[in-house]
Amino acid sequence: MQISARLAIQGPAADQRRAVRLPVSMEADMRLVGYHGFDVVVRDISELGFKVETPVKIKLKTLVGLRLPGLGMALGRVAWCRKGHVGGEFINPIPPQRLHKVIGFPRLALVEPSLA
Repeated sequence: MQISARLAIQGPAADQRRAVRLPVSMEADMRLVGYHGFDVVVRDISELGFKVETPVKIKLKTLVGLRLPGLGMALGRVAWCRKGHVGGEFINPIPPQRLHKVIGFPRLALVEPSLA
């Protein structure tokens, strides 16, 4: 029996984000499902996810509610947590027109988007 195989060396993975993150600085309320809320500062946001600054440690994959001005409560899942920051993905993506209401049209023109 003969087995053929091919070996490939993979370089560092490219950033796998699927949506442009917009840097912001806005106060919001975050709730762990079934618990009281606490204040956070949203540092970036996209249609698919968010990064917040928070004093609370949150376990990976925890479901959270993020109450955003102009949007209301958005359900998300924690994807990472380090050094006072938590990143998450929205369970239901936020349509671009609703995202613009959250960050405001004037701010959108002043912010330079990044994929970081």
